[in-house]
Amino acid sequence: MAYAASVACLLTFVPILILKLDSEPAFVNSLKYVAANLGVPGAFVALFVASGRIDDIDLWVTGIANMAFYFTLAWLVLKASSRFKRHET
Repeated sequence: MAYAASVACLLTFVPILILKLDSEPAFVNSLKYVAANLGVPGAFVALFVASGRIDDIDLWVTGIANMAFYFTLAWLVLKASSRFKRHET
């Protein structure tokens, strides 16, 4: 469970830091594109909570939804990989 929480924190907060970088080299622009797309699941939830009004999206809701989404995803992947390893031997 700690691994899933670590992955969720990493995939929620690192993109925020990457989006603050200057856009000089092309590599940074590509990295910013990937980082912006990592926030999409939380943005959908925040848009739903804001009743479809894009001006009223709360970034806290986006962050919490991203954290929950990536925690669940990482937990499921780790659970499936542990079962696969157990059956492999």
